[in-house]
Amino acid sequence: MATLKDRIAAAERAAETEESPIAALFHGAKALAPTDSTEPVPSSPAPAKKDPRLAELPVEILDEMEQPFRLYGDGKMEKMRQSIIAHGVIQRVIVRPDPEEPGHYQIISGRNRRRAAIQAGHVTVPCEIRDLTDEEARLQMLTTNLDQRDELLPSEKAWAYREQLEILAHQGKKLDFGSIENAPAALGQNEERTCRQSVDKLKSVDQVGANEGESGRQIQRYIRLTYLMPELLDAVDEKTLGFGAGVSLSYLSPDSQDAVYQYFFVNNKKSISGALAEALREKGEKKPLTVERIQAILAPAPAPAKIKKVSVPMKPLRKFFPAEATQKEIERQIIEILTEYFSGK
Repeated sequence: MATLKDRIAAAERAAETEESPIAALFHGAKALAPTDSTEPVPSSPAPAKKDPRLAELPVEILDEMEQPFRLYGDGKMEKMRQSIIAHGVIQRVIVRPDPEEPGHYQIISGRNRRRAAIQAGHVTVPCEIRDLTDEEARLQMLTTNLDQRDELLPSEKAWAYREQLEILAHQGKKLDFGSIENAPAALGQNEERTCRQSVDKLKSVDQVGANEGESGRQIQRYIRLTYLMPELLDAVDEKTLGFGAGVSLSYLSPDSQDAVYQYFFVNNKKSISGALAEALREKGEKKPLTVERIQAILAPAPAPAKIKKVSVPMKPLRKFFPAEATQKEIERQIIEILTEYFSGK
């Protein structure tokens, strides 16, 4: 008597040579039949796996990264909150595993979104998880904010450009940006290492400028603002001190800057023009500025003393000069006599 396996084999041979319903039945029955083959029986397709880099994370495990950018003001934050209430968090928050706190994530981009979502009552936000080194995380945070924000304060740009340049130029090692504007002069030095470092600085400045749509020179000027005392940098942000004036004052020592702040912003509430700031820079480079010295620099020059006119009648003087002497000759001789008299005193 033919076994089930024999019947299956016979049906297979028939299916290969005949067009009959057996062929269709065979293909359906084959998967149910026992087999000596070691090949696994194909199963239905598995559901697509979810991308592990995309996740809905609780807001309380998302930590903010220190950065030079300020949080949104109340008006802009409220607008974002209302948008999230209406549409949800549309753009994912970019995070990385927090290197200092296991189970937490550090926000690379989206801290304002997280705060607005919390205010809107959300307990989770959609995130994209990236594996980044410290430097990569800092660069992405800086670049994202510089690219996405419409309005940035001069101080925000200044510190962002400086940190970008630090990372790009020497892998996070601090550079002497105070002398970076003098890099072309350094290129003339014989010391090879100094020349190479100066070239690298200039290339990095140009690279940051190209990325941000600014000239390398303008990037340098922004970075100079990071050398202002906080009160003067705030004045640049508040537009009570001009950008160019701020750049000039950044070359002053901290004590000289403090004297400038006390005189112009605390004691007198006077504005500083670009020309005046440059003049103060020149004076301060020769000798530190104090409030008293600034006052003396700005004091108006004393008016020249008025010379009283003295009239001497010509008639009494005539007897001392020849009759044919003209008035001009007499005046010249009188001046010569007086000069000789006073020089000998």
